[in-house]
Amino acid sequence: MSLNRLGDMTSGVGAIGLGITLFLFGEPVLAATSGLLHALGKFGSAFEDGKPLPRWPANWPNPFRSAVLASRLPALVSAAVGSGGALQLVWSGASWTLVAAPLTLLVCYLLWAKADLLLLLQEVRAGSAPASSAGNRDRT
Repeated sequence: MSLNRLGDMTSGVGAIGLGITLFLFGEPVLAATSGLLHALGKFGSAFEDGKPLPRWPANWPNPFRSAVLASRLPALVSAAVGSGGALQLVWSGASWTLVAAPLTLLVCYLLWAKADLLLLLQEVRAGSAPASSAGNRDRT
């Protein structure tokens, strides 16, 4: 089992935990988008066998990696809104510690989104390299 596959599996399990936790905290929309979409993307990435998906254009990004990246967007928006709300309280005289949690979450989601984007781009480059090499062989 490759390290990426093992990482996708463990991240998928973590995403299920994230979804359950978000749901229990009264955030069903975030549970569905961040938790469920993330888990589906991670498990899909772990179990795909390297063959192209039926009727999925070869030059499009991997749908599972794309789902993981898309799952970050609602959480990024939520963390940004939470940071903004906390800043309003701080400007009203509350402690700066109120900003720490949503701002930390925002930074973490930005870093995770960057990592997901790098994985997605790595797969796009790896998928397009053989095609461009084959195209160059045909011209010579």
